Amino acid sequence: MSYPTLVQVLVIEDDIKTKSVYERIFKGQSERFSLAPPCYAFCFTDASAYLSQDRIFHLVILDLRLPEAFGLPPESGVDLGMRALGEAIGRAGYPIPALLVVSGHVEKTDQGQLRATLDANFHYGRVVVKGDLEQLTVEIGRGIEEVNRYVSVGLHLRDGGERRYPTITPAEEDVLRRFVLQQQ
Repeated sequence: MSYPTLVQVLVIEDDIKTKSVYERIFKGQSERFSLAPPCYAFCFTDASAYLSQDRIFHLVILDLRLPEAFGLPPESGVDLGMRALGEAIGRAGYPIPALLVVSGHVEKTDQGQLRATLDANFHYGRVVVKGDLEQLTVEIGRGIEEVNRYVSVGLHLRDGGERRYPTITPAEEDVLRRFVLQQQ
């Protein structure tokens, strides 16, 4: 299986006003990269719906402080954001190669554990403290570059002749891609 090279982004954010900020960043990045129009989820319910679809997302940008449903105020903690992170990790159909946690509430998490979780479950996972637009733009650009590296890894499985071998799962394919990219 190969991933398409048109980068598909999902932004999970609690504030609909930040959509225009992301749109400007993506417009600038589209001069360097092939990007599909991004998808947006402004609550945990919508994020969960997107993440449960059998749909490719190359890059997910996740705010940790989310409301349960659209129109409600964000919850004070980061539990819903961490649940969304768990759903992003648990995708079976199309694992997510790159995930950026962009939040002003990172201090409410065990930051060492959060970084270890991102490292263990994504080809490119970073924590970005919300507020620095230049850093956010740079990290999104790096994330897209890493997505392009990820999708450039081709896998070719051969039939064993008369013996049949099972195909590999998308999760197994993800592990193979990540392994190849870690090699010098």
